Order: sequence, then C-alpha cells, then structure tokens
Amino acid sequence: MYDEIRAIQNRPPNYLPDRDPALEKMQATTELMRSELVRRVKLFQDPDYFRYLTGKWRLFSSPKGEKKGAYCNAFFSRDGVILTLAGPGGEYKGAGLIFMSADIPRPKTQEVVKVTLTQNNEPPVTVKAFNYSNPDHSFGSIAVAVPTMDALLTNMEDVQRFDLQIDGKSIAKIMWHSGLVAKAELRKCLNGEPYAVTQIDLIRK
Repeated sequence: MYDEIRAIQNRPPNYLPDRDPALEKMQATTELMRSELVRRVKLFQDPDYFRYLTGKWRLFSSPKGEKKGAYCNAFFSRDGVILTLAGPGGEYKGAGLIFMSADIPRPKTQEVVKVTLTQNNEPPVTVKAFNYSNPDHSFGSIAVAVPTMDALLTNMEDVQRFDLQIDGKSIAKIMWHSGLVAKAELRKCLNGEPYAVTQIDLIRK
C-alpha cells in the first residue's frame, strides 16, 4: 500500500488535470445554492413566516363599552395583503370589505373611486368604493360597502379568491382558507357570544 501511495505522489505533472475555471465557478455556485437552500428551509420552519405565506385569520369582538354584537371584525392577511370583514356598528347598519396593500393608492384625503372586484370564478363587478390612507401605515386602503353582514357571511366560502383592480390594474390579490370556520366565529360575535378562537391558521396544534 505504501509503494502505491508513493507511486501516485511521484507521477509526472502532466498527469494532473489543468485548472478548470468553469468547474470552479460551478462549484462556487453550487455551494451558494446549498447555503440559500439551508436558509430557506430554516425560514419555512419559522411559524410566523409560514403564517405570512399561507395566511391567517384574526378575529376581534366588540370593543369595551360598545353594545355586544357591534363592530365585530375579522382580518385575513396573506403575503402582504390584508382583507378585513367589517361588521355593523354605531349608526352604520351595513358591512364592508376593506382591502389593504402596498399597491393601493394612499391619497391625502378620502376619495371615491371605481374598482372592479372579482371573487373566485364569478363575473367581475365594478362598484364605487372609498380610497383612504392612514399616516401611520404604509398601505393604502379601499373599503367596499356590503348591504348587510348577513349578506357578507352568506356569500363566504371556505376557500375564496379576491382580485381588486383599478383601471385594469390589480392592486390587491388574496385568497383565504378556513372561511367557514371564520364565518361561524363571526356569527357568534354578532350574537353577542364569545369566540371559541381568535386566530385561525394552517399550523397544526
């Protein structure tokens, strides 16, 4: 074995391959990709990042001092877009869908704009909506009025896609999950009952 090792070590230089810049570049790229893959695996194991990508519901009951069943809200957020289901409260007896995203305009004062909303595979509907912004938030907001909270809840599906557009440009796209669970919880709030849960996501408990 010793003689074999010496024989290998003493081979003439022309036996060794020349440097291969392409191979070295590929090795460096592979190592970079491996490091990025490890980083992404760790990121996907982060529960907060998983919720950010797959979406989560947060439910809010009537504020302290308000009549039970008033101002029941549910927020669904996913991948940089927030959709709020806003219930009646005070003098307002209707409901609303409030979209928030970085692509929604942020006017200095509230404006009335025309928006086109598509839900799942239904035909798009063009309506007037309120466009406004909050100085403390980097997202713009658009509120679409719904006649009643019952109408809003009746049309809720377990998985539902929304595409909000202005002048043919998409400004908020979002798809929720667990819509039927959120719907049942909102009905509890509207009836003055406590929520069974206040957050709904896809992480197994």
